[in-house]
Amino acid sequence: MIYKVLFFATEDPRKASSWSNVPNRFIHALEKRGIEVVAVQMLPYPKMGYLWDYFFRRVLKVLLQTEPRYFNRTRLAKWLGERIIQKTVRKHADADLCVFVGYQFVNRFNDIPSLLFSDWSNEIAFERAGKLPSIFERRNLEQERKAICHAKYVVSMFPVCAKRMKELYPEANILYFGGNVVNNFYDKDLVEEEVLKRKRKSHTILFVGKPDRYKESAIKVMEAFKSVRERDKNVQLHIVGIRQRDFKTIPDGVTCHGFLHKDDEKECQEYYNLLLDAKVIINPTPQWAAYSSLIEAMYFYTPVVVSPYKDFVEEFGQDIPFGRYNEDYSVEGIQKDLERVLHSSEYDDLCKSAHHQVQTYTWDDYVEKLLNSL
Repeated sequence: MIYKVLFFATEDPRKASSWSNVPNRFIHALEKRGIEVVAVQMLPYPKMGYLWDYFFRRVLKVLLQTEPRYFNRTRLAKWLGERIIQKTVRKHADADLCVFVGYQFVNRFNDIPSLLFSDWSNEIAFERAGKLPSIFERRNLEQERKAICHAKYVVSMFPVCAKRMKELYPEANILYFGGNVVNNFYDKDLVEEEVLKRKRKSHTILFVGKPDRYKESAIKVMEAFKSVRERDKNVQLHIVGIRQRDFKTIPDGVTCHGFLHKDDEKECQEYYNLLLDAKVIINPTPQWAAYSSLIEAMYFYTPVVVSPYKDFVEEFGQDIPFGRYNEDYSVEGIQKDLERVLHSSEYDDLCKSAHHQVQTYTWDDYVEKLLNSL
């Protein structure tokens, strides 16, 4: 039985904004089961990290003509994190389990077992990007490998990644529990007919994504939106995660909300109103398309337009009954896919199917599977 967990993350684990809300919801689900959770931030030095990432790292990139590591993957960060782990496990030697968000750290200081929890390792990230790691990153990848192989349990949230990690780290205990989790902060009951009624009346297209990864896709969606709006002046596009000033121009009918924090009551309410009002959510980015925001929108009965990237297809199939795959990542293709969903004669069925696909993706169910596997 697990009675006490030491929960480690590089950011504050209890903040809703940390790593797509995952640590916060994970801890909440553990505590609901009566488990004592000690939440520990391993890198509580935001100014140090900011100075490295936005000044020293850029200078080194120019001088060395290579990609230096971000602060959280430097030797200094590793040393600082290890010190905090050592102090914590000695202070709480009665704990039953150490949970680490990410694969960089592991408890090496006593016999409390470690569970590492994330999506994929950095080695897989380099494979997917088609890049060779720099000399700095190769050292970091070796440290990551050692942590993965040392941990008693290593959990990946995605089937494709779990399969690849078993190939890369055959001596490690790689686990995948099936399905995933919706990081839901909505505290009201979802009444299907009320939600469908709201969506039938809606003219809102929703896009969610960060500027560093999804700005290019947002620009393509805005170009496609202009053509959609020529046929229907009521259609609106709402972009969450990117500010208006991040774009040179935006078309009429587009509203940029920037990042909406779920630990801010007003912004959290605004975000869930957008999900409930969304007629469709779109992210056509190849390889990876803001998975967490998509499945959360699906939970709120929202059909999707998404790229057929490997992880999504592996989980939901080649043909999705809750929206469309955008195959070619072109403005014209995005426009056609949006209009097919917006004007579908089977729109209610798309909504119901979207919710049905992820209705069991709750943290309570996921944590139960996880604890039963230990």
